[in-house]
Amino acid sequence: MYEKIAVGAVVQGTVSTITSFGIFLDLGGVEGLIHISEVSWSRVHNLHQMYKVGQKLRVLVIHIDSKDQKISLSIKKLAPNPWSDMAKRYQVGNRVEGLVTSISHYGVFVRLEEGLEGLIHASELADGNFVHPGNVVTVGQRVLTQVLMLSPEKQRLSLRLIRVFNEEPKN
Repeated sequence: MYEKIAVGAVVQGTVSTITSFGIFLDLGGVEGLIHISEVSWSRVHNLHQMYKVGQKLRVLVIHIDSKDQKISLSIKKLAPNPWSDMAKRYQVGNRVEGLVTSISHYGVFVRLEEGLEGLIHASELADGNFVHPGNVVTVGQRVLTQVLMLSPEKQRLSLRLIRVFNEEPKN
């Protein structure tokens, strides 16, 4: 069966198992793995919220190890990499709106567009002692940021908080 599947092929399969590290896909007699890092260009937190057992998915075959009978699959590589041409859309100093997607003790992640998130380090959030970034912004809140650094090759984007919007986030 491994002979019928080739690296670079786009195939459809059925979700058989969802774990914290990835999705196992039944490809019609053989199983392949979509590692969590191959699901989306955006950060993925909970695969169980995104996919269901029995769901059909279209994927790209990225690696086959017939000796160990392992097939690696990707969903994200079927879509363009938003980091590859981000320097055409964003430059250091630009002010851009985004949506707060997650908060940690060291800063806040902000999605500027699908698959493109940047970090506002805690030191770039506000003046004074606010103890935790969650005291400044909340997940789902729209913010205005300024681009401090971009590194498309490392998929890194550093931002500074300019303004927090109090109205409901745009959808």
